[in-house]
Amino acid sequence: MIVLLLLPVTCLAGPWGDYELAIGDGYSIIVFTEGTVCAKNRRTVLNLGDYQATISQYATTKQHIFIRDYTRFFILDKSDDSVMGPLSESDFAKHPAVVASGPLKWKEPRNPHPYRDVLF
Repeated sequence: MIVLLLLPVTCLAGPWGDYELAIGDGYSIIVFTEGTVCAKNRRTVLNLGDYQATISQYATTKQHIFIRDYTRFFILDKSDDSVMGPLSESDFAKHPAVVASGPLKWKEPRNPHPYRDVLF
């Protein structure tokens, strides 16, 4: 009986819930019900909802943030927060910023506190 009462709470608190993930240099990935954005100091610099996209993986370097949707890519230049994309995989691979960066270490965005809602 107690398990059934707690079930709705645990469903809302899973790692798929709303969260903000700091990715360095003041940037973060914010995932919420309505979409996913990349923000700098909580100011949106790339709203993936505009492209009906999400962030499946990201990679960061000193000068760029590379964002991968399942089929498209975006490049965010940290010097001026300009965004290039969406790009196909072949166009992305040829882009000078990607070539100069060498092999990228892709990461999946994950909720840094997946069970916070259960605890509070």
